[in-house]
Amino acid sequence: MLTSNNPRRVLLLALLVFGCGDAEPAEIQAKPSAPTLQNDPAVTPPTAATAQAEDDEDPAGRWRKAPKREVSSEEMEQLRAIGYLDGYEAAPDVTGITRYDKSQVFDGYNLYVSGHGPEATLIDMAGRVMHTWTFDFSTAFPEITEFHKDNGHQYWRRAYLYENGDLLAIHEGQGIVKLDKDSNLKWAAANGAHHHMDVMDDGRIYVLTRVLEKNHEGFNKPIWHDAVTIMGPDGSEEKRVSILRSMQNSDLEIVTSSIDTKGDLFHTNSIQVLDGQAAGLDPAFAKGNILISSRTTGLIMVLDPNTEKVIWAKSGSWKKQHDAFIIGPESMMLFDNNTREQKSSAVIVINPVTGAEQWAYRGKAGEKFFTQSCGANQRLDNGNTMIVESNFGRAFEVNAAGEIVWEFINPRRAGEDDILIATLFDVDRFPASFNVSWAASSP
Repeated sequence: MLTSNNPRRVLLLALLVFGCGDAEPAEIQAKPSAPTLQNDPAVTPPTAATAQAEDDEDPAGRWRKAPKREVSSEEMEQLRAIGYLDGYEAAPDVTGITRYDKSQVFDGYNLYVSGHGPEATLIDMAGRVMHTWTFDFSTAFPEITEFHKDNGHQYWRRAYLYENGDLLAIHEGQGIVKLDKDSNLKWAAANGAHHHMDVMDDGRIYVLTRVLEKNHEGFNKPIWHDAVTIMGPDGSEEKRVSILRSMQNSDLEIVTSSIDTKGDLFHTNSIQVLDGQAAGLDPAFAKGNILISSRTTGLIMVLDPNTEKVIWAKSGSWKKQHDAFIIGPESMMLFDNNTREQKSSAVIVINPVTGAEQWAYRGKAGEKFFTQSCGANQRLDNGNTMIVESNFGRAFEVNAAGEIVWEFINPRRAGEDDILIATLFDVDRFPASFNVSWAASSP
């Protein structure tokens, strides 16, 4: 039973709230990999019995308390139109697709990863499961027997889908795997990959990596040493660019003065290899330079991988931000987590040079929108925006006017009465033209 006087439960919920946050490096603990939840392929939420073999066991992965939300009459009609609720009375705890305005969405397919386990799922716009990928961590990385307390070995933090059905997936802080469409392992790299990656047309992979260093020169306490690692299509490492050294080499005072003395120095959480479309604003945005987001410092930075030097940086009113991307010749989008005290997140689009706000979504009356950690955003081709409210297991698409036109609630549940919902790390929308003929259940 989940009760507040159970110290293991209190610890679990604390980890769920702070697990993506910046902190001093956690101790590494040796332990066997915890079993992942076995879920129905039709995305049926796990019952308390399947999620927990015994009443006092915590489920593997990353979870938090599931919010209770009343369903409006308008939403009920949308659910019935999709095909849900036939023969049932209204229930407050719906999962899957809960809103779907076919006339306004950017039509396509959705790939999601969550804290329930090392699995990626491709669904259509109505929530029908089209394909899944999964692979056991200990089989991919038999050499890793010590795990960080963020439990990154128990789930995938991010995934990248190729048009032939191959998939890249990041085990947070541990490494990256490449699978074929049938979940057969092509290669695995135990390089400390975390948070995010960008894949080039030539197959090279740019991924954020980190290593825990207990005796780094100039630091008297352990630090997480972040880097940009460039990999070949076969998973081989071609180059590793130290973000610490690139910041130390910078001529910008805002950069050099932001370097902390211990712990999670930067908590980098997004990476984008620039295509040059914004170079007219500033030469720093030239093709081949790399845009990164640092949660700890609050900086969005551009580093030159050739000189290993940060050449541009921007701070703003945002706090603990994620997912900073150039989305146009004069536009940058980012996820502003904001503060725990305000309990209000935002997705904003700004001119990266002037800082002028061009668009924002901060939620509306009766539409709570907040995730203290994690979070993701994607600008879609029709001008809509995909937003992932990670900690509450929710993703939604808004139009330019800020109206929600599609919504997905993570069906991965655990605990007694399904009290826990798995963190929804990312939902990535692919256009309807994306080839899915290889999928187990294709259109």
